[in-house]
Amino acid sequence: VMAFWSKSLLHTEGKKNKNLKFYVNSAVNLCFFLLCFLVCKNLRADIVFLVDSSGSIHPAEFQRVKKFTQSVVSGVEVGLDAVRFGLLQFSSDVREEFQLDRYSSTPALHRAIQEMQQMKGGTLTGKALSFAASYFDRDRGGRPELKQYLIVITDGESQEPVKMPAKAIRDKGIIVYAIDMLRANNSQLVEIAGTQDRVFLENNLEFLNKKILFEICSQENYLVFLIDGSESISENNFSIMKNFMKEIVDSFIVSKDDVHVGVVQYSQDPQKEFSLKDFYTSTSIKDQIDSIVQLRSSTYTGKGLRFVRSLFEPANGSRIRQGVSQNLIVITDGYSADEVDDAAMALRREGILLFAVGVGTINSFELLRIAGDAKRVFTECTVLQIKLHASDFLAKVQQ
Repeated sequence: VMAFWSKSLLHTEGKKNKNLKFYVNSAVNLCFFLLCFLVCKNLRADIVFLVDSSGSIHPAEFQRVKKFTQSVVSGVEVGLDAVRFGLLQFSSDVREEFQLDRYSSTPALHRAIQEMQQMKGGTLTGKALSFAASYFDRDRGGRPELKQYLIVITDGESQEPVKMPAKAIRDKGIIVYAIDMLRANNSQLVEIAGTQDRVFLENNLEFLNKKILFEICSQENYLVFLIDGSESISENNFSIMKNFMKEIVDSFIVSKDDVHVGVVQYSQDPQKEFSLKDFYTSTSIKDQIDSIVQLRSSTYTGKGLRFVRSLFEPANGSRIRQGVSQNLIVITDGYSADEVDDAAMALRREGILLFAVGVGTINSFELLRIAGDAKRVFTECTVLQIKLHASDFLAKVQQ
């Protein structure tokens, strides 16, 4: 993320008419990826890579695929009680590199991935999918009670049908992603993944790993935004809050079976904009976010934190008792007229993960008291400061 910032800011030097839009969008992206990283650190799942190793893959491309798998591994907490990884490669035949319970640390996985040697040969993806199906079973280190994912990486069209073996895997409850580096056969990739939403046709693997991780980490997540609508938040910063929320929503799969989103706005008094059970599509949620009108009164963040607890109750659509991840993102400048400590601590004791995002002229200490952990405080989202002090921000990023 830091490298992206430095390179992008330097690239835009001298393009003053475009800087404002860039800084706003980049601040959103920075916070987006940091939130993704932290949510992924709480993930428990089984992930198997199925890598095309056929002769049509150029050796340099095969190395890029290895780096991509390593970057996905680096994005989560690896462990026998956290995320387990397996790796298979295929061409005319299928070869096991390691099954799900073989390695329990990131360095060990990186070494095993780096040692993988390309097979060459044809592209029998259907055969490989049939072979991969058993690698999620308990005797191969799988945990069927958890979310399980198969990531298929290929550069072209299979020489045999894939529809039925792919369906057999999905019928076991396994979520399948298909990545095609050369955009060769989209219809066949849809047959593998089962839906266009889980097909990726991009060849920018460095960026794609973030998209894949966020997709995986966002499954079965309940997300509530608590936004500061008080008079200390400028009209511009309130608009930035709304854009930030829409960017996050756009990055999830929102549905009854995946991610649910709710929003509470607060000022002197809090008000529910919508609950976790009100809307189940990204479009409807973004429309509701656009319609939010700023309250513009004094700032009672503690009262807002106490109020928002009700959105995590089953009556409002939460599944906290079923162990589904519960996340609260508080967006504020951090200057409250009441105490926040007890209310924030009560939410954290309930197992709700709190993030604090600063906007405008911020009070970092109060943001920390809300989140309870400096790793979940984001002050680089202070977009107003970025616009006014771009060079200072660049120096801070480079440090």
